[in-house]
Amino acid sequence: MIDWINKFFGIKNEVSVPTMISLIVFITGGIINYIFLKIREFNDRKINRNTFNLIINEVYKDLKTKEKSIAEFYPQVSVKNEDNFIIKQTSISYLDTIFEIDFKEIYYSFRKKFFWSFCNKKIKHKAFHKIWAVLRQQKYFEEQIQTSLVNLSSTFNLHLKQYNSHLEDYRKFNDKLMHQYNDFSHDKSEIKFVEYLNAQDQIWVNWGDLGEIRTFYYYSYNNLIAPMLELNRKNSDLGITLESSNLLLNCHLEYMEIENTLTSYQKQFIIFHQLYKDNQRRLKKCLQIIK
Repeated sequence: MIDWINKFFGIKNEVSVPTMISLIVFITGGIINYIFLKIREFNDRKINRNTFNLIINEVYKDLKTKEKSIAEFYPQVSVKNEDNFIIKQTSISYLDTIFEIDFKEIYYSFRKKFFWSFCNKKIKHKAFHKIWAVLRQQKYFEEQIQTSLVNLSSTFNLHLKQYNSHLEDYRKFNDKLMHQYNDFSHDKSEIKFVEYLNAQDQIWVNWGDLGEIRTFYYYSYNNLIAPMLELNRKNSDLGITLESSNLLLNCHLEYMEIENTLTSYQKQFIIFHQLYKDNQRRLKKCLQIIK
């Protein structure tokens, strides 16, 4: 080989041998560097994939925790719940972190792996992109849930305050009425009026017999306001019912606002709960596909 090179280029061993050695060293070094570069790229891609999978697994775990929390919360959003609305506020720790990762690097790392998946390459690509779609959707709804919680609290408290205010107005009116007609003497022509007063008094007694829970709006409405409205309706021909009916209607309208508010937000949180369940299932399935 050396003789042929010497003859072809017209040179001697003193020139050709060092040149060949240099070429061999250069080529060998280049090959070694290339191999090490590819090994480093392979390791980097593997690290990227493992990091991504670990983060998504953590997001999946947090989704399970939040799904359970909302499952316990939304039944509380009811007029029958005597306690405060309590939700265990937990965050999806890595939801923001995942969007700080270089998408191109992650995508390239998985694309190189998917390249060797001859049978289900398209399915793996679809699953990878589905994960990001789920994450973007979840990030949006995380903000919506916080907004809904704030709005639920403010709207409910506003109507409850107004309801209690109207209830207090009606209580004062009734006290004045009972004081006015205490020991009221009557004749037979006023029997209906007296029966009305007695029936009204019995409603108040029945409500008072409930004990401490009577102050809760659900019981005050269903055991005092609603029965009184019905009693006034049956005795609408009595002039005394007009003023009390107006006060009772104020309570009724605010109670309806409370009920509508809680019903509406309960439906919202049922949707959020289903969303968490669905996104858990999607993430778990997609992770299994891309591994």
